[in-house]
Amino acid sequence: MTSSVSEVDKKRGQASAITNVFPPHALYVIAHLWKESVETFIDSGSLEILGVYCVSLEGFPPDDPVIVGSPVVSLRAGDHLNLTCHADNAKPAASIIWIRNGLVLSGAMYSKTLLRDGRRESTVSTLYLSPSNIESGQQITCRASNKAAPNGKDTTVTVDIQRE
Repeated sequence: MTSSVSEVDKKRGQASAITNVFPPHALYVIAHLWKESVETFIDSGSLEILGVYCVSLEGFPPDDPVIVGSPVVSLRAGDHLNLTCHADNAKPAASIIWIRNGLVLSGAMYSKTLLRDGRRESTVSTLYLSPSNIESGQQITCRASNKAAPNGKDTTVTVDIQRE
């Protein structure tokens, strides 16, 4: 959403009225998800508005990724390992990579789902590892990133192999 100077001036007046409702010393961000903009109202503590800013977003970062069964996934010796990670509410959809010992793992399967708002997406990735490729105590990381979170967000699972 792009605003002209006159629209921003009108919003400053509206923002002044808002500060009478909220407590002082606060930062309020009203995100308009469907308009892809953020209006930020800053209260300096004296109920004076420092500024109203309209910012166009590249998108929305994914929620923190979640690995099903984390923080520790247990399996019996000789079993295959299937890890599933999901990163929700992103725009554009998050890209997911799997990392072990600092190396990106290949062979994961991905799917994306468009959410009800028609803009944000959820991504699910499943990584399959054969028994010969798994050690007890290994840590495997799921990293979800997109334009709004270029450095990504990580979550890690520890593999626990039960020997009989």
